[in-house]
Amino acid sequence: MLTVLGSIFGSASELVGIGVPCDDGFSDRLNHNWTTFLLTFFCLVITTTQIAGSPIKCWISKETDHPDYIHNSCWVKNTYHAPISHPLPVEEKERQMAELKYYQWLPIILLVQALMFKTPNMIWSLCQRNGGINIEKITSLSQKTQYTEPKERATTIKNIAAYIHSWLLFERERRYTIFSRMRHRMSRLSILFFPLGSRNGTYLVGLYFFSKILYFANSVGQYFLLNALLGFDFLNFGILVLSNLLDNGEFTETTAFPRVTYCDVKIRQLQNVNTYTYQCVLSINMLSEKIFAILWFWLLFLACMNAVSTLIWSYNLIYRRNRVRYVEKYLSRFVNVEDEKELCRKFIDDYIRDDGVLVLRAVANNSSIMVLGDIVEELWHLFNKNREIRYERKEQRRRELEDRDKMELEVISDGKHGATTHLRKLKEVDL
Repeated sequence: MLTVLGSIFGSASELVGIGVPCDDGFSDRLNHNWTTFLLTFFCLVITTTQIAGSPIKCWISKETDHPDYIHNSCWVKNTYHAPISHPLPVEEKERQMAELKYYQWLPIILLVQALMFKTPNMIWSLCQRNGGINIEKITSLSQKTQYTEPKERATTIKNIAAYIHSWLLFERERRYTIFSRMRHRMSRLSILFFPLGSRNGTYLVGLYFFSKILYFANSVGQYFLLNALLGFDFLNFGILVLSNLLDNGEFTETTAFPRVTYCDVKIRQLQNVNTYTYQCVLSINMLSEKIFAILWFWLLFLACMNAVSTLIWSYNLIYRRNRVRYVEKYLSRFVNVEDEKELCRKFIDDYIRDDGVLVLRAVANNSSIMVLGDIVEELWHLFNKNREIRYERKEQRRRELEDRDKMELEVISDGKHGATTHLRKLKEVDL
């Protein structure tokens, strides 16, 4: 029994993102993990009620034949609402205007909502592979370093740093042409051009900020979507529920989800078509009302969280000094930043860049500042080692050019005919 409960709660915790390596922020997981789980749970509850329970019951006299037909007919077709103190509408158009058109489709509506909340995360997960790095793998390895032995931990940190170092060196411009400069300026100019920044260190940052905009737009757009699908003023539904709670001290029935409705059933008898009106109880609306009241306040909470998160990331993108301070905080553990100011600037601006800082933040979110500090230190050593190698290659190339120039000068001094022959051989060797 304990094993079964452990597997159930373990799967649920993974579904909502608890204890699982993540490559995004808390507000993002609120959207694509918690909200998706909540909507899926509500969908299962309503579906179970519709299938196993009695979502609708109509007042039918004992003399009426085929009561199941009337119940099913009233469930399939739309019922309409009229206050018990008012007479029923006489005109058919008036009854159609008062119809409830949502209760049969509530499971599908909730599933569509869950898919919409998952879509920005799917875009982020699929498109980040074009950036040339597997952030989820890095966060998974960095998380494991907190529970391993010191020797294994040091090896893992070196492997993570080596992987990030290879990615940082590979994802950069090889040739600086007019097109590469235009691509660089466009990727810096607007977030809409983030696909052009894969070689300039702005692709992942732009993609992540784009996903945050999608989260915010989705959380706000859900109000207007439900307003259209449910057929009533969902924008003010939460305010109506809150006012009822304050006035009556309890959750009372609202006109948006009426319990008692009416249904017109047309029955053909020979050549005559008779219309019968039945009073029905939509018991499922009592549950649906609570669910969508919870959703209204949850969407409001999400919209606020997404707005704050998007504003913070906008500030970080515009004010690039935050990126420098973030990396310098870890560099100061083993480097005198003031004395090595120019080298630190090259390390942050030319080597780490925006995408690298995003990866480092993901590592910090899944491990600890100590792990991130060790990775930054290892990257610093790899950066300096790479500079030394590049410097040695340049010196070697410079010495080769100087030696060749000396050979050419010596040949010229030997004589015109011999020099011409020797120079021709030198050119053939160069070719």
